Amino acid sequence: MADEEEEIFFAPATTINFPQKKFSVESKTMDISVSDQIQKIFDTNKVSDLQKFVNQRARINTANTLLMYGFHVCQSSGILLTTIATGYQYQELIWVGVGLNVLSSILLAFEKINTSVSTNLMKNIVAIKDGTYVDEGTIVSEIGKNEKKSNDSTNSTQGGSDTNV
Repeated sequence: MADEEEEIFFAPATTINFPQKKFSVESKTMDISVSDQIQKIFDTNKVSDLQKFVNQRARINTANTLLMYGFHVCQSSGILLTTIATGYQYQELIWVGVGLNVLSSILLAFEKINTSVSTNLMKNIVAIKDGTYVDEGTIVSEIGKNEKKSNDSTNSTQGGSDTNV
């Protein structure tokens, strides 16, 4: 051990020698290149996420347009069919009109869901532009909020105590 080397024993037959002076110099250069590579990976991830979000918003907007047209056609034809069938007392056609109105309500529900997803995608796009984007951040924060709300409601129903009797 004349060169100021330190021996580390991993197993009875394995010995690795690290020169102390070289190790500290090499680790600093390795840390810089590793951090550059990590930053490059994060930047690439943000760009791919941005492209994915923009494409998803375009598809959702197209789907919402079709859903809205379908909603208005089903609702209008359901109301018209129900009104005409009631006037002429066609019981079967009344139910067809009611079914069209139910279908229009389902289409409207899908449109509302797509709108909320599109809003969240837009928030992510703006966050990427501002540099505050955290991958999967909104999902984790929403789960935390829901768990906190459920814990608060559980504590309030138990009289605020933390012990279960």
